[in-house]
Amino acid sequence: MTQIVLSRSEVAEQYMFDVSNIFPSLEAWKNAISGVSEQLPELARFEGHLGDSPAILADWFAASESVLSSANKIYIYAQLLHDVDTA
Repeated sequence: MTQIVLSRSEVAEQYMFDVSNIFPSLEAWKNAISGVSEQLPELARFEGHLGDSPAILADWFAASESVLSSANKIYIYAQLLHDVDTA
C-alpha cells in the first residue's frame, strides 16, 4: 500500500500542532529564557544553607520549583517547535 505524505502547506490548520499555546511567539520564548537566567542567581543564595532550617529548605523548594517549571516549559516548546515540521 502506497501512502501519500502531504507537505505542511497542504495540511489543514486544524490538524497541525499549535505551539502558540505554550508561548505565543519566539520572542516570548526568548524572554522566558532570559527570565530563567535571571532567576538562577537567586538559587545560589541557598548554597550551603539547606540544612540550616526547615523554613530555608521549604523556601528553596519553592524557588527551585518556579525555575524548573519555567525551564521545562522552555524545553518543551523548543522540542515541539522542532517537531512541528520534520519533513
